Amino acid sequence: MAARLDKMVTAYGHTVVNEYPAETYIREKLHRTASGSVLQKSRIPAFTAELGTVLVPDPAIIQAACAGTRNVMRWAGMLKDDTEAIEGIRVIRPGYAVRRMRTPRVPEACIVHHLVDAGMRQLWHTGWMHNRVRMVTASFLVKNLLQDWRHGAEFFWNSLLDADLANNSAGWQWIAGCGADAAPYFRVFNPVSQGAWIALSGRFSSSGTHLRM
Repeated sequence: MAARLDKMVTAYGHTVVNEYPAETYIREKLHRTASGSVLQKSRIPAFTAELGTVLVPDPAIIQAACAGTRNVMRWAGMLKDDTEAIEGIRVIRPGYAVRRMRTPRVPEACIVHHLVDAGMRQLWHTGWMHNRVRMVTASFLVKNLLQDWRHGAEFFWNSLLDADLANNSAGWQWIAGCGADAAPYFRVFNPVSQGAWIALSGRFSSSGTHLRM
């Protein structure tokens, strides 16, 4: 599969910014997303395409990405015409490591349930939740479960001992991508990697039901 992934990325034709060869990513499971993990386990080669910088999609990159996607479809035999040139962006070959860090991965995907569930148990029993877990839980409710942020804001307001109207409302709007000072609507906290960081730091209780902070 590593060879297929290499060929697919080459067909896409954009700058590649990974530090390790494809076979290393496959062997050590260095996937970046939950969907990447699922595809990898299914033996389907996949990569993440960045469509802009500083969280803003760039029209030129989007056009080049469309051309690259069609080139991948040609590589896969889905289109029969000639390969398109990648235009409007600068394609480079860095030649040096660009992955920021190499972190261990947990063996099971159930960590997302543990993180959100443990945080909610902690909130319910103590009236407090760590700030990072608040953000992950809010993102999970709004972006993954597609619920109105106001439901979460109301629950936090009624449950947190340190509840503050301005902080609570603005924080939930920031997560939801609305309000005066909001994160982009397409920013989603990855509950798998966020949960892995907390699990590997030893902050779960031995039962996995609450957090040590």
